[in-house]
Amino acid sequence: MAAAICRDDDSREFRGQLIGHEDLVWGLAFTPDGQRLASAGANRTIRVWSVVDQLELQSVQGHADEGKVLAFLPDGRTLACGCNESVACLRDLTNARSPITHTNLTVSYEAGSQAAVEAPSYAPGSLDQKVVNRFAFAFMPDGRHFITTDREGSLGVWESRSTRCVDPLPGWGSNHWGVALSPDGRWLAAGITSGKVNLWDWKERRLVKTLEIPFEWFGDLRFSRSGRFLFGRTVQNDLNALVRIWRTGDWVIMPLTGTQSSNLYSVDLSPDDRLLATGYADGLVRLGGFLTGGRETIVMRLNGPVPALVFSPDGRVLASVSRAGDVRLWDMVAGRELPPLRGHLGAYSAAFSPDGRRLATGGVGATDAVKLWDIATQRELLTLQGEGDSFFQIACSPDESTVAATSFTGVAHLWRAPAWAEIEVAEKGKVPR
Repeated sequence: MAAAICRDDDSREFRGQLIGHEDLVWGLAFTPDGQRLASAGANRTIRVWSVVDQLELQSVQGHADEGKVLAFLPDGRTLACGCNESVACLRDLTNARSPITHTNLTVSYEAGSQAAVEAPSYAPGSLDQKVVNRFAFAFMPDGRHFITTDREGSLGVWESRSTRCVDPLPGWGSNHWGVALSPDGRWLAAGITSGKVNLWDWKERRLVKTLEIPFEWFGDLRFSRSGRFLFGRTVQNDLNALVRIWRTGDWVIMPLTGTQSSNLYSVDLSPDDRLLATGYADGLVRLGGFLTGGRETIVMRLNGPVPALVFSPDGRVLASVSRAGDVRLWDMVAGRELPPLRGHLGAYSAAFSPDGRRLATGGVGATDAVKLWDIATQRELLTLQGEGDSFFQIACSPDESTVAATSFTGVAHLWRAPAWAEIEVAEKGKVPR
């Protein structure tokens, strides 16, 4: 692994190493105040470091040959990157002013624990706690708390900053595999391994309904952006997926007909609930009317199964990912596909930031656990690293300060950075209340 060596300018004494690059380091540049250092690797990765505490503040994946020459502009936040003999790129690194804090929480037994479990423990309806893959995670509306499980599947409320359980819910049972909270905070859906989904009135902490969906090893729950529908998906042992949509309130199952019910892998509804997007095991992404029916249209063809797709908050963009690493965007207004977002070896989940300006995608391994993309420019902003592999669930907090992703190995990761409003206040020299 390559490293940047730090020495004191006056004494020439060794000050430390900035370790993170996996290849040759091509370029280095200090900010005018000397507080940050940018480094560029031969694998196109540009990293920004805090010189004082020697922490990595930001990682950006550049394009071909970017970073052979680096220089900061006098404003200290714009980095000029020489790419070849005739091109220079400018990058705004405003969000590198404060470090991203990273914490994690164990929410499931890791996959290796299954080796000692007897075969009958895998039988549907009586699954041993150690064989269940849990990806239960839901931010609460305040963004400062979230709901998830412990290793045995018991639910609780945790603080986002401290990852401390502040409201355990032992009376709600154990061996949960999924959880979802409606946008208005009224309904909590919790999937349990007996093939049930319990619907709770979250404010009154009262069970109101029990739904059914077969469960074998993995599943997730999610409310539509309007809050009028609940999506449930379970993946069976043969890797086929079962998807159901319930209408909130009366909890009636909404019918999926035609191609919607065959080979289906993922679904999402437009914010106005008029369009249903469906992703399939063969890589196709289709759009069709939801409540009104109508003809479906193929809008994208991805390489490999489509485990996740999601509409932007304003409904103008549809994002989809594939297990082969494709990340594709569809412009709903222009009716055309945008340039693909490249960088993942495999992708399993996707979520838009609340303002719709950024897309977070969950990757296949520790080095690309989460990538953040700018929708306007279709460029990668940074890559977040985390323990484990196959990040099947990803979420952005309502206050836009935290990204969470849960891995197949049973660990929920939280990366926190200052919200854009906090950065603006800090740059004006004010202290937020």
